[in-house]
Amino acid sequence: MDELKHRSKQPRLAISIFQPNVRTFPESVNVYDSLADGLLAAGDTAAALAELRMAVKVANRTGVSVPAETQQKLNALEARK
Repeated sequence: MDELKHRSKQPRLAISIFQPNVRTFPESVNVYDSLADGLLAAGDTAAALAELRMAVKVANRTGVSVPAETQQKLNALEARK
């Protein structure tokens, strides 16, 4: 919860932290979801949508379940289109 609160107050800082995490941990669903949260907080819905889609691809590729929250955010953004 504190992490989300921090991201919403300083989204560019959060993005700068999460982008290297994506490169370091490319098989982690969570890093794409976290980056998407930062991008959403910064108002970049197109990039957030791309990261959420990547989270789902990584989950499917690695055999991990897509977290319900990730799927909900993805569904909400896709419904806006």
